Amino acid sequence: MSCSVVAFGLAMFEFKGRATIFIIMLATLMIPGQVTMIPTYFIWKQFGMLNTYSPLIIPSFLAGAFGIFLMHQYIKSLPKELYESAVIDGCSPPGIFARIYLPLCKPALAALGVFTFMGAWNNTLGPLIYLQSKELYTLPLGILYLKSENVNQALLMAGAVITTMPVVAVYLIAQKQFVQGIASTGMKG
Repeated sequence: MSCSVVAFGLAMFEFKGRATIFIIMLATLMIPGQVTMIPTYFIWKQFGMLNTYSPLIIPSFLAGAFGIFLMHQYIKSLPKELYESAVIDGCSPPGIFARIYLPLCKPALAALGVFTFMGAWNNTLGPLIYLQSKELYTLPLGILYLKSENVNQALLMAGAVITTMPVVAVYLIAQKQFVQGIASTGMKG
């Protein structure tokens, strides 16, 4: 949701440096996540959050460049007249966002939610770096360790099926909104 707030500001308000901020934000998509892992590790260490799930969960709720871009394109595809009409009616920008644009952004938010959940759920590098005790390892990391040991293949396949079930469930729940969000993002209507 924080992505939609930033995207709304970049899409609807004219201010000096808006294009520069947007380009710099898009440029961060070209930086591999592995490049930022060491500084990020030290930040989480300073907060005392190593060996907890916090470094894996908290970044999912913050505005990332991909989420901002996706929401920006969706908001730009909505008619500008909606904003202008709300201003004429005396609605404040936060009210316009909360009452008009946020409900209209549900399809894009559903698509972004599915993408974010899949990325967080399938993350294996993050748990390897931030979690030291094997008791805290996530399912994808557990399967990776099972694969490296001499283990029954049927057990490994059962673990893989169990690991994919939450992702499939989230997709099935949000399928209609997800398809609408992907189909209409970036389309000018």
